[in-house]
Amino acid sequence: EEFYKAVQLAAFGRKTEKITLVKGENGSLGFGVVGLKSEHRGELGIFVQDIQLGGVAARDGRLLEHDQILAIDGRLLASSISHQEAISLLQNTSGRVTLVVARGP
Repeated sequence: EEFYKAVQLAAFGRKTEKITLVKGENGSLGFGVVGLKSEHRGELGIFVQDIQLGGVAARDGRLLEHDQILAIDGRLLASSISHQEAISLLQNTSGRVTLVVARGP
């Protein structure tokens, strides 16, 4: 499948994980993101900056600080996506949100 191949390319050999979270009543997923240059590629990536105690992501336990978000609801995040665009994608999803993240060296 093309999406899977694209995710593997974007991960650059790092472990990937698919994580589905359900937004809380306040519409929050319980984590913050930041746009950073990836040390693996030198391209901009969207990374988990912090996980809020007691929030949806913290209770789920799979999403970790410093994970790189590669896809949101099946949409691969291109290296050109801005921090604000990623936040908008996360905020504009309703209910269930599926992330594909990469982590590790």
